[in-house]
Amino acid sequence: MNDPKKKTARRWAVGGLLLALALLAGGGLWRSGGGDPMPAQHSVVAATGASAPTLPQPAASAPVPAASPALGGAPSGAAPAGLSARQLAQIEAQWCTHGMQAHRQSQASVFQGEGGAVSTGDPQAMNRVVNALLALPTTQAQTAVRQRMLAAWVERLERQGDPRSLATALYLRVEHAAGWSEAAVAAFRQLAATTTDPYVLSLWQRHDRACWIRGDCRAVPMNRWSLIEPDNLLAWLPPGLGPVTLSEAQWAGVSRAKYLRSYQRDLQLALLPLARELPPGLELDVAMTFIAQLNIRLGIAPGRIVDACAPEAARQLHRQACLHGADLLWRQPQADLMDVAQGLAIAKGLNAGGEGPWPARTAEAMALGNFNATEFHMLDMGAATKVASCDALPTRRERLTDIAQQGSWRVAQREHAPAAR
Repeated sequence: MNDPKKKTARRWAVGGLLLALALLAGGGLWRSGGGDPMPAQHSVVAATGASAPTLPQPAASAPVPAASPALGGAPSGAAPAGLSARQLAQIEAQWCTHGMQAHRQSQASVFQGEGGAVSTGDPQAMNRVVNALLALPTTQAQTAVRQRMLAAWVERLERQGDPRSLATALYLRVEHAAGWSEAAVAAFRQLAATTTDPYVLSLWQRHDRACWIRGDCRAVPMNRWSLIEPDNLLAWLPPGLGPVTLSEAQWAGVSRAKYLRSYQRDLQLALLPLARELPPGLELDVAMTFIAQLNIRLGIAPGRIVDACAPEAARQLHRQACLHGADLLWRQPQADLMDVAQGLAIAKGLNAGGEGPWPARTAEAMALGNFNATEFHMLDMGAATKVASCDALPTRRERLTDIAQQGSWRVAQREHAPAAR
């Protein structure tokens, strides 16, 4: 069996790479007035998802203080041996003085080594970059701190003892190698198969790749969600990454749904209190990145209703159900920017942009003004585009909590709309 710790470490590096790609990508998504006009596919009205960006040439980095031997510089071709306890302690102690900046500079060197144009469509280049990032001493320090942090979180969640805390602890064990074992996997599967709490079921679906990638939900049948939460629109959508085909019973469930909730923000809100007392430093930096990345959409994402309503037959036969889904996307309590964009896209695809509430909603979205792609994706993940120093980490924690509670759409309105008027 593959070592789950190695698999998780690699997944962590890939997540970090995608985060870096998002940070360094440019281009407008919302744009009004001034500058070159953006292509229609990048407007909020037409957006139905985000394609992986191509990394542009990085801007020149500001000089940073000379790094100690533990921090290192650009990586060599071979990954170094694991850090010693002394080296890890040294990197942690230096993180707020210059370690964070040295890490970014080393990451920029990795990308520059690929000519500054790494595309996620080039598997070999992606593999080289991921391996190079894994080789950075500062990346190894992040991984070590993350493993220590998650182990402590699992222990605290298990001490809390309530069903959601225990389920969250099992999720961290089996999905993020925080004490992985066959027994933990079996316990998690059994809990998901018997639960009446959709939050617990959603955690299992994030873990079960056969289900959320291929739609093969044999371990825990997908129809459990519609049985325990029939009022949730997402409970009626089949999993998988391919085209969506709904049965008449599923379309009826979509039509009757009263709300839409994916529980991704709920997972963030379950973990944010565990990071509340962490002081500024490497561990808080790692905690914020980990929690922010949990909003990467796995399992049954809200965008599945966009896919279900894309075929012409669905638009003709189930127009009202699709408009109802678009309305729930817009009105959900924790709506993200992508949800709002997708709701508008459904309405536009159904030629309903001039009907009912949709003209006002389109105007409300466009009122945000200049809003580039980097801000869009990073705000959806609940992260700031840049944290320049450890002093900014507590503010980032508060902002991430705000976004997890309210959704990025309302936070974006509060932060950007005044500047657009």
